[in-house]
This record gives sequence, C-alpha cells and structure tokens, in this order.
Amino acid sequence: MTAEPSDEIVYTYKPSLAGSAHAFRLTEEGLSFQSGFRAATWRYCDIASVRLTYRPVSMLAHRFRADITNKQGQRLRVVSASWSGIVTLAPQNEAYRAFIQALHTALVRNGAHPAFIAGLNSLVFAIGLFMTGVLAVAMLGLLIRAVGIGNYVAALFLAGFAGWYGWHMGGWLLRNKPRAYAPDNIPSDLLP
Repeated sequence: MTAEPSDEIVYTYKPSLAGSAHAFRLTEEGLSFQSGFRAATWRYCDIASVRLTYRPVSMLAHRFRADITNKQGQRLRVVSASWSGIVTLAPQNEAYRAFIQALHTALVRNGAHPAFIAGLNSLVFAIGLFMTGVLAVAMLGLLIRAVGIGNYVAALFLAGFAGWYGWHMGGWLLRNKPRAYAPDNIPSDLLP
C-alpha cells in the first residue's frame, strides 16, 4: 500500500500464482480497481455491503478477506495475502489493515450507507456449527468407547485430536460469527 501525491490509497495483491495482480485504489470518485482485463470505479454510494471474514488456508493460517458488493450485485474480494512464489503465500497484514480502515473512512466521509457485516453468511455459519457439534459428539462417543475397552492409547490420541480440532475450528467459528458492526468500530478479530 502506498500513499501517492494525490492522496489515493492503493492496495495490491496477487490471488493466484498464474493470474495477474488485483489493484484497488481509493480515489475521490470512488473505489477503483483493476483485475486482469477488468477495470472500473465504483462510486462510494453504490457500494451496498462490506463483509469481513477470517479465511485461513493451508499455506497461511492467518488470512483475512473483505467482500465488497455493489448495488448491482457485483462483488470484489480483497485478501490479506499475496502469492509471491510457487509455494509462498506472503501476508500483507499492515497494508491490508490500513486499506480496510481507509475504505471504511472513505465510505463514511462520502455519505455511503452500506451494510457492514462481520463473519460468514448465517446459513454457512449454522452448517459449520452443526458439523462441529456432530463431530464433537462422534469423538466423545469414540473416546468413551476407547476408555471402556481399555485402549488408552486410542483415547489419548482422540483427546489430543479433539483438542487440536477444537482449538482451530473454535477459533474459526468465533471469529466468523455473523454480526453487524459500525464503520468506526471494525472488529479487531477480523483484521490482521
């Protein structure tokens, strides 16, 4: 992210190894972006929603995403990491945080009234919560069975796996709990 002489805020990331970089610029006219051959400027008042989520991936456990949707239903994704090599996904934490905060400031300053949403879609969150509950009940059943037959090594393995899974999935669910937020109070758990 750079501040240029015209006070435009720029954020760039590369979403895939083979694709071109996506560039986002906050200008006086609106949110300008270039993604491959696609380029446009959305006026701030045409932005319908900003959704912030926590989206870890196997190569980077600390990754965040902003989905910006306009009133025509078109969506832009801004991710806090960029591909920088064949097996390297580089975090851009400070630049992403600064861009998201500047975007919120620009939306308020220009009188836009989008929905500010934190976390996942309610249905997706409910499915994730349900599946986590089902898995927890299944692991508890297996743990009770292992202790019942005296297989303490299996019980120890299941307890360790349940702890590891609970730590990761619990953190993911807590951060992605669906909720609204005010633009001057961006949820800190959804920013790097």
